[in-house]
Amino acid sequence: MKRESIDFLKATKIPGLALISLFKALCILYNFKEGKDIKLVKDEKNPMKKIPDFFDCTRRLIMNKPQVMIDNLKSYKESKINEMDPTIISKWQDMMKTDENFTKDKLSNASEAAGSIYTWMTCIIKTFDALQKINPEREALAIAEGEVKLA
Repeated sequence: MKRESIDFLKATKIPGLALISLFKALCILYNFKEGKDIKLVKDEKNPMKKIPDFFDCTRRLIMNKPQVMIDNLKSYKESKINEMDPTIISKWQDMMKTDENFTKDKLSNASEAAGSIYTWMTCIIKTFDALQKINPEREALAIAEGEVKLA
């Protein structure tokens, strides 16, 4: 992913539904709260209702420094993934199952960066799931090695 790709996303005037879903997923990653970090705006379909403006939040708080964003995403190594809040992973998985706009094809068609970020998220999910299976085995191995040293 290149900085120019993030700049393109940031410069988008009216994001499509796929991009809005991606921005929502990024807000989930950064643990932004609706009404606090994420502004609520009037829903065009129902003026009596307010909806979260994920695009504005993402553009202001995440994409304002594209290289920092890219470096942050690249910094997710095994230890950082292992420490992630499981609710982030479950919310992403729910979005992937239920949001018809949150797909690799639709995001890749919207922009190169959007497709890359989606791929990154799927890799994070797979790694997190694998670590949840491996961690208990690693702990058991450490205990067994400790017992062997004592014996």
